[in-house]
Amino acid sequence: MVVHTARALSHRLDRLEPSQRLVRSRKQRSDLHQPRTNVKKSLTFAERTIRKTVWDTTRSNMKADLQAARDEIRSLAGLLAGKYGHAVDHWYDRIMQTARLAKNGRRTSRWNAYMSLRLRQINLALSAGAPKKKANDREALDLIREEWAVLQTIL
Repeated sequence: MVVHTARALSHRLDRLEPSQRLVRSRKQRSDLHQPRTNVKKSLTFAERTIRKTVWDTTRSNMKADLQAARDEIRSLAGLLAGKYGHAVDHWYDRIMQTARLAKNGRRTSRWNAYMSLRLRQINLALSAGAPKKKANDREALDLIREEWAVLQTIL
């Protein structure tokens, strides 16, 4: 193992023009202490371009490999869909364990507005001690659904 001293490394860097490489340190240089070893040396334009091209090729290869892996998983999802039913996307999400966003089922629509209004009317008509009806109560929902179907045939 070859160990390079700081002096040998600095001689290598001195070959570059001084205006190309800036040396920054966290402490000011003084006579009472040695220079710190954690010196940040900014890269030259050529070094930045080399790193950028290397990272661009790595990123494109990584994206291609990820897409190939996703395609394999989608083919496995197709096999599961053929064997057990459901859609391919369902099995793909199950295999990938995709997080599902909590969706609010009561978005603004004419049905939800009508259901809210009718539930309010039904709850006002109840006696004082009776439990209030909710949108997931089956008998109230069936009644509202029948009324909605009649209204839809009229309109």
